[in-house]
Amino acid sequence: MRSIMAVMKKREENGQLKMRFNIMPWFKLPDADAQDVVDFALEMQTLYDTDMLRTDRIKIHPENAWLSRGATQLVPYIPENEGDPLTWGAYGVNPERLFELVNRANAAGLDTVTHADGSRLIKRMVDIIVEALEYYPDARNRLDHLTSMDNATRDKMVLYNVASNASPLFYNELDSGRGGVELFKVMQEAFAREAHGQYTELAQMYDNLSLSGDAPGAPIERAYPAYLFQQAMTLVEPSIPDAEPFPDWRPKMTIDQVLHAYTVAPAWQMRMEDVIGTLEIGKYADIAIWEKNLREIAPENMIEEANVIGTLLNGEFTHREGM
Repeated sequence: MRSIMAVMKKREENGQLKMRFNIMPWFKLPDADAQDVVDFALEMQTLYDTDMLRTDRIKIHPENAWLSRGATQLVPYIPENEGDPLTWGAYGVNPERLFELVNRANAAGLDTVTHADGSRLIKRMVDIIVEALEYYPDARNRLDHLTSMDNATRDKMVLYNVASNASPLFYNELDSGRGGVELFKVMQEAFAREAHGQYTELAQMYDNLSLSGDAPGAPIERAYPAYLFQQAMTLVEPSIPDAEPFPDWRPKMTIDQVLHAYTVAPAWQMRMEDVIGTLEIGKYADIAIWEKNLREIAPENMIEEANVIGTLLNGEFTHREGM
């Protein structure tokens, strides 16, 4: 990270950065020292703390994915083979260490972002984040992906305004299979229908959901805003011919909800709501200019018709085509 940040700093100084970067040290190894990671993040924050290039949070990656039966769940996975023992997944970083890291980071003025896949991990992390808020009320810890989450945990997230981020491609038929066939091979269907793909429910309940892709976990073209708009508004995976909406029991997001999840919500989550996220006098004029009015494009046509013809950073064009 030291090498990467030094290169990025030179690009910032030369005016070569085309977007704002918030780069996070990772915490993933179960025997890593929490204070060492916090100290390193603080060192990076001292060196890189501008609105173009900053480090002010730590990324926590404590588990594997539900597809491999690795994410920690509140109910057991369906055994892969008849006679196999029940499993609930496993923590790569245990809850005691997660508690320590979140609280050490918040005490030092740093936020945390947690890769959150399994319902058991997400339940524990919401508890940890809410407990930390009592002592560090200004913390803005966030949970990313939120693949499996029971209703009680979702309601607690909303009650305490715990920030969330979702990657729509993780919930549809790309991972889950046609009609959820792959999901229901791994996860009990009754629980999957409660827990899988809760992000669109969150969008109906509060304003602290942001959307993003997950490159390089998925191809970069699936991280484009229009691609994610279409996924969230249709629940359909565009790369699969004749795909159907999934999870078909979830509400679809509206254009206003996806725009909020790409502007206002992430600006707050990044602690930059005073300078980006909305078009107001005194803010930075970070603007995307679309060829058409997005509200006049059918959700299923976003990828094809939602073309960006200009982008501005600090009021200066970084891309201009057809204007």
